[in-house]
Amino acid sequence: MNNANILKFRYFIYIYSFCFVVSTQVNYGQNIEVLKESKLDLKLQDKALFEHHLSIDPNNGNRLLLSGMFINTKDDSKYGNFVSVSTDGGGTWKHTQMLDVPEAADPWGIITQKGALLTTALGLDNLFVFRSINNGESWKQVADLGEYHDHQTMVLDAENNRIYIVSIKGKYIYVNYSEDDGVTFNNSNTYVFSNLSSNTLTPIVYNGKLVIPFITFGRPSINGKRRGGKYDNLETRPTWIISFEPEKGFGTPLFVSESCGLGFGVFAKDDSSKDFKDNFYYTCSNSKTNSIFFHYSNTKGVSWTPAMEIRKYGKQKRLDRNAFTGIPQVTVNNEGVIGMVWKDLNDDLNENCSNLHYAASLDGGKTFLTPKKVSSKLSCSKIEKNKWGAKRYPEGGDYLGFVSNKKGEFIVTWPDSRNGMSEYYTATIRVKN
Repeated sequence: MNNANILKFRYFIYIYSFCFVVSTQVNYGQNIEVLKESKLDLKLQDKALFEHHLSIDPNNGNRLLLSGMFINTKDDSKYGNFVSVSTDGGGTWKHTQMLDVPEAADPWGIITQKGALLTTALGLDNLFVFRSINNGESWKQVADLGEYHDHQTMVLDAENNRIYIVSIKGKYIYVNYSEDDGVTFNNSNTYVFSNLSSNTLTPIVYNGKLVIPFITFGRPSINGKRRGGKYDNLETRPTWIISFEPEKGFGTPLFVSESCGLGFGVFAKDDSSKDFKDNFYYTCSNSKTNSIFFHYSNTKGVSWTPAMEIRKYGKQKRLDRNAFTGIPQVTVNNEGVIGMVWKDLNDDLNENCSNLHYAASLDGGKTFLTPKKVSSKLSCSKIEKNKWGAKRYPEGGDYLGFVSNKKGEFIVTWPDSRNGMSEYYTATIRVKN
């Protein structure tokens, strides 16, 4: 090899190594262990299962609530939400019941400090809240929160014994809360950020304050091309947070990032670790760059790191990429370990099928361990039995289930079509330090 070629080779190695480290921030020599992978036996015949939310009891790490969405494969005009409960950490499931809300979507759930189960169902018209006090054997509708909601979520403020519901309600950021363990929700509050179209993301609670993330994605336009000419897409989709306190109302919006695209990014907070307690974390995706990003704040949301690229999809043209690239999720265990999961298309040369992948950070989000494949088989969701969900939810939904238990383990549930129809699978993951 002559000197010119040697220089070219060294330059190539340098550039390749630099890009790899910057884009993935990998540490080697650590161990991510998938303890088990199995299909959830929910006894739901002829139903394709899509987006869902997983909740864990704050006082009992073996008790889980799954709030899910189904499409009837024999008659796909029939779809809605259901709930199921596990008392053995996700090994078995019982009391699986359909909610009496036809054509419902956007399922979400929570388990209260006193052990009550709550779940929401967004019907075609109104947003409903259901409550169970007998471990899911029966459910009672406790609230009808009206129309024009989207992407409702719930979060528990254990310090003040409040349960918050957050959504976007038309042009308003909407907050309602219960102070009687979810029996009533009579504390409605709204806030208008600007004339931009927006949507709320997953809220967190810090020091008695509700912290509401939201993304802005559209501007009013006389000749707009979206929603009957009402708006055009923004060039970037900035993410913000705003605080809320019942006694003081809404605070000042704070900027987070402009690296994300359309979709529902996820926020998390470290509640208990020694070194990173009260750190905020944010993961999102961007279909223009085919990337999954991660950010953190050690200033309680006042300032944030630039976006760290955790995963890159390099094969397809950007316009062919689904807007909800990989539906990344993030949560933190009681030891401060940050866990991330996403539906990864890089395992399929044609990028039509995905595996679930997991990555972890042990240093507060500065670096991540080498990602590990969780699912043992590819899932190809664009199949006939998934009906219209195959097109609407190419990754199986806009979000999936991801929690951590008191052992520090991560429990993940995801829609998987390996058997010819979308079903739920689960895995337990442990990170060895």
